[in-house]
Amino acid sequence: MLVEAAPMSLPDPVAMAVPVFVALILLELAFVRLTGKGAYETKDSATSLTMGLGNLAVGLVGKALVFGLFVWAYQFRLFDIPYVWWAFVLCFFGEDLAYYINHRLAHERRWFWASH
Repeated sequence: MLVEAAPMSLPDPVAMAVPVFVALILLELAFVRLTGKGAYETKDSATSLTMGLGNLAVGLVGKALVFGLFVWAYQFRLFDIPYVWWAFVLCFFGEDLAYYINHRLAHERRWFWASH
């Protein structure tokens, strides 16, 4: 009987930091209101939180579009890679080659350099 291990996933630091950011904003607001020391701009906090939520929304939409594109493109695949040991070696070197080509292009072409 073959038992598959659950995939290991690392925690998302941004998702972990958001509650801390909100808590610190509320703590700062309470400190300024209770002590009268300092100044607190509600508009600045609202703008920062809105920008963060907007960034999250754009990221989710982008990921959904890429996923949809991959699902659509899958029907045009030229071959299937079997689930065998040598396929992992092949994919490892293939991905490393793709990274090398992308990185080299980033150094040689200005268009790609912007995202380097």
